[in-house]
Amino acid sequence: ESRTVNPVQLQLLELSLASFVSRGSERSLLAYKLAGVYVGIFTILPGGPSSDPSSVRLDSNVSLYDGTANSASIASGRISYVLGLTGPCFPVDSACSASLVAAYLATCEQACVAAGGVLEQDMYAAFSVAGMLSNRGRCHSFDSRADGYCRGEGCCVPLDRWDIDAVDVRVNVRGSSARHNGQSASFTALNGMSQQLLIRASLNDAGAGTERFLEAHGTGTALGDP
Repeated sequence: ESRTVNPVQLQLLELSLASFVSRGSERSLLAYKLAGVYVGIFTILPGGPSSDPSSVRLDSNVSLYDGTANSASIASGRISYVLGLTGPCFPVDSACSASLVAAYLATCEQACVAAGGVLEQDMYAAFSVAGMLSNRGRCHSFDSRADGYCRGEGCCVPLDRWDIDAVDVRVNVRGSSARHNGQSASFTALNGMSQQLLIRASLNDAGAGTERFLEAHGTGTALGDP
């Protein structure tokens, strides 16, 4: 099975286990813990199911693991299965905000929030045709040269409130909120008013004053940074 599993699933599983180990948690003590797993995944996993009829294989090389090897739901489920966690478990795909929305949804007592991605050529080509990616290979935020953003691979697995007394707390999320643009100039265009309301809701949730913060969203796209 390990030879057919999508690299994204393996990446998430490896980093999740490493996060628990770094917190001093023994794997044997994790079984049956009511801990949720929320995985932010943007786009279908590379090599996953396709709606293109030409991609259908009609030979005997189909593996019994193909159904789970490229599934986004299994990317989160495999973590719960291997570690024995029994809380809510599901993937989150909200495009660029997938990792942050996954963290926002992790509201149970203990949670493992993971975000991972491996670049895949078809999505690269599609985003290039749409004009989302930089032709220069650089992201020029707040710059008249902005012509797109750059993609990268990575994985991050923070543990939410797993050890509340731990001294080595690396991240402290004071507040969060999640909303949708609603209608805008086009399906992928930003809605300035919706983003303002989102930022205000997040600041209110954190109990913070707006005068202390400078909030910036600089994707480096021609639409976002004219």
